[in-house]
Amino acid sequence: MDLHIHSALSPCADDEMTPNNIINMAMLKKLDMIAITDHNAIENVLPAIKASSNKPLVIVPGIEITTQEEAHLLAYFPTYEALDLFYHEIKVYLPERKNRPDIFGQQHIFDANDHLIGEDERLLMNAIQLSFDRLVALIIQYQGAPVPAHVLRDSFSVYSQLGYFPEGLPIKTIELNDKHSMAVSEKIKKELAFFKHIYSSDAHYLADILERVFFIDLIDQSTSNLVSWLSS
Repeated sequence: MDLHIHSALSPCADDEMTPNNIINMAMLKKLDMIAITDHNAIENVLPAIKASSNKPLVIVPGIEITTQEEAHLLAYFPTYEALDLFYHEIKVYLPERKNRPDIFGQQHIFDANDHLIGEDERLLMNAIQLSFDRLVALIIQYQGAPVPAHVLRDSFSVYSQLGYFPEGLPIKTIELNDKHSMAVSEKIKKELAFFKHIYSSDAHYLADILERVFFIDLIDQSTSNLVSWLSS
């Protein structure tokens, strides 16, 4: 599986990252489950779920949130409905600043057939004005699994933005990937040893989507079982 993929709704992602292109590349790479996790937005998740309905590929409802501290936090939900309810709770905390496509990139919204049906005019790269702790609590309130993203990166990670890993939060899983660039102390190694991890691509281009290199042993290939694994 690859649980961190950006569609062309994320301004930093390539315009070729449409729902069907992502699905077809994931199938070429023989993946079983993927998640589209755009920055502070979910509009391309449901089109991807619909586009994959007759294919042997599970789309996990997800999002990558930029917290008030500018740490990236992944969130996964057992159903699209749960993701949608969570998103309506938090989207009002995204500052009303318009995107500048000439500077930050386009923010494309597609239907299930990859037809371009709109643009998100908000600047999705802004931070949601909710703290890391508060967002973790809200994710769990809506039956989701919070997963701190690329924790060993020297930007937009828990360690780079907060300076420490918060204690006492109900986080069971962290994300690792090849974009790590932070020096890892013995203290950090000991802290991270208490967590399970996912390994994912943070793909912004089709070619970056993972091959079959990361596996989780689940009872069945369902989003509910995945979220349960990430949460326990």
